[in-house]
Amino acid sequence: MAGSFVVIDKNNHIAPFSRDKLFISIYKSCGHRHVAISDASALVETIIQQLMLNYRQNRATLTKSDIYETTRAALQRFDQAAAVSYSAYHQL
Repeated sequence: MAGSFVVIDKNNHIAPFSRDKLFISIYKSCGHRHVAISDASALVETIIQQLMLNYRQNRATLTKSDIYETTRAALQRFDQAAAVSYSAYHQL
């Protein structure tokens, strides 16, 4: 599923989507939570589903900005402190 995503950065470099990179980023943002591992795992699945719904149908690639915005929005709904931490680390 997520292995079929292609990500393009602002320098037009193309790379495969990495679920592991997304997980680590979210895990670090949720580090203050007692169940950060399970929270991060569930959030990754939610974010990947949202990316597929919002972007995959319309084009073949995702941008880092697409991933950032979708992740930030999911974290804001879930845990405001995690969203702030994520935003501070991933400024675009």
